[in-house]
Amino acid sequence: MKAWKLRSFNSTTAQQLQEALKVHPVFCQLLVQREVHNFEEAKAFFRPNLAHLHAPNLLAGLPAALARLGQALARGEKTLLFADYDVDGLSALLILHRILDQKLPLDYLLPDRFEQGYGLSVYAVEFAQAVNCSLIIALDCGSRDHKALALAKKLGIDVIIVDHHELARQQQPKAAALINPKQANCNYPNPEITAAGLAFKLAQALVEQENWPEAPLWPLLQWVALSLAADQAPLTGENRILAHHGLRFLEEEGEEILRQIQQRLDRPRPYNMQALYFGLVPLLNAPGRMGHAQTAADCLLAKGEKAQKKKLELLFLHNQARKRAQEEVYRDIQRILQEQGQWMERSLLFLAQPHWPLGVLGILASRLSKEWGRPCLLLGQNKAGDWQGSGRCPEGQELLPAVEVCSAQLLQYGGHSRALGLQLKKEELAAFEVALEAQLYQQLSRGPEPEAIVIDAQLDFSLIGPKFWKLLKQFAPFGPGNPNPYFMSKNLCDSGYSKAINQKHLRLFLRQGQGSPQEGIAYNFMEHFEQIKSRKPFHLCYQLEEHFYRGRRKLQFVARDIKF
Repeated sequence: MKAWKLRSFNSTTAQQLQEALKVHPVFCQLLVQREVHNFEEAKAFFRPNLAHLHAPNLLAGLPAALARLGQALARGEKTLLFADYDVDGLSALLILHRILDQKLPLDYLLPDRFEQGYGLSVYAVEFAQAVNCSLIIALDCGSRDHKALALAKKLGIDVIIVDHHELARQQQPKAAALINPKQANCNYPNPEITAAGLAFKLAQALVEQENWPEAPLWPLLQWVALSLAADQAPLTGENRILAHHGLRFLEEEGEEILRQIQQRLDRPRPYNMQALYFGLVPLLNAPGRMGHAQTAADCLLAKGEKAQKKKLELLFLHNQARKRAQEEVYRDIQRILQEQGQWMERSLLFLAQPHWPLGVLGILASRLSKEWGRPCLLLGQNKAGDWQGSGRCPEGQELLPAVEVCSAQLLQYGGHSRALGLQLKKEELAAFEVALEAQLYQQLSRGPEPEAIVIDAQLDFSLIGPKFWKLLKQFAPFGPGNPNPYFMSKNLCDSGYSKAINQKHLRLFLRQGQGSPQEGIAYNFMEHFEQIKSRKPFHLCYQLEEHFYRGRRKLQFVARDIKF
């Protein structure tokens, strides 16, 4: 059972905000916790405005990129859009393809995870040469791909890098232009923007430079919203504006292919970030995990209904295969963890099996790092016989700095502070494991205790209803940096109507005192059913959500933890 911790806030500021907004105090408490301190800041929070987006020209490298693209447009140069194989890279590719199509001769390419691995590769540069491209735009990659960049320069192919990954400390990529907010000379106010967000900024500046119509530009924010969901970027500041309007455009002017996918996934509308993260994102990532990411791009860029439908079927087949592989590897991992109990005392979960499919290791590393409260690195063997895999770590911890210290043993690595990919020779595995754990030992907690649940506010259960929800949902889009609030209510009792679902979950009908029963769901709560049915009071931690089922919506609480 997890510890509960009440999130602190400035009560004086909350009181002043309540006097200005005339809303229930709990909403002011939530606002202050989200760094909203006055009426104007509240207005900006609840009404995200496109006019408040940062100017693209704040990005270092943008002038050079615009100049090179202007040259390409004037000469009609064939250009290769090269993107990483995940949804952020794919979304960035879609944005620039939509803007540049019919204006430049274009080709596009995504890497084969199993053949070329992550990043701009020698293969990609050779492909560009083979199809007569004199310019490559590298999307969501390129910042560390020095070998490929050197080859491109040798072949007379210019490269524009549009990336948001960490750069190597000692080596700046040599390219025609580098757009990356994490480079040393860049003071862009939003370093947490996605690659698709950067591609949109480049498109925005290019539209202005070339005096093209703006109308086709803004609906492309739907791809930025998708990238923010995929990368779990913090939904604060500029990212909140991008997500809010991206969802709006997806709802009002969504591309037909995305509407078809959402309909087939049976996702509720209006769309939200959770629906994207659990629906569209894994589906579009599936080809890159189980086959070739090019399939997803081919589907989204297909001309004609027949071709698009065929590619769409492939997407769903890849996704089914991904789900099966993911569960098989997870069961394998659980068996290993049970057989080797020493993991309880270690600061790092480090697991490697030659037969594990590389495409699902990132998903599982993320899941395990949350379950164990520590970094997790999972590795399988690629076709060359080298170890390749993904690492993730919980919020508040970092993995990339430790990996960088041990990078002499690696063939390739890159990513973010808490999420990365790497590759190493077969014979280096044991030494790398020892070195990495030594680096992590001092900085990380060794205990397996799960993180505490941080509760935003204690709530009177009787407040839950349509009126309360109408204001609470304006705090959306929810996600990292702005999570759906966790509430806690005390002294709740079963109303007598609660029941078990599939001997695993509970459908709860609870009341506080003499108040009306409130309906909710409790996943994996079967072990608590008898105590709940005893009618003895308990405290509940929960979130609120709209439940969508068979075309109908209803407000419900979702239980997260319970204390008797």
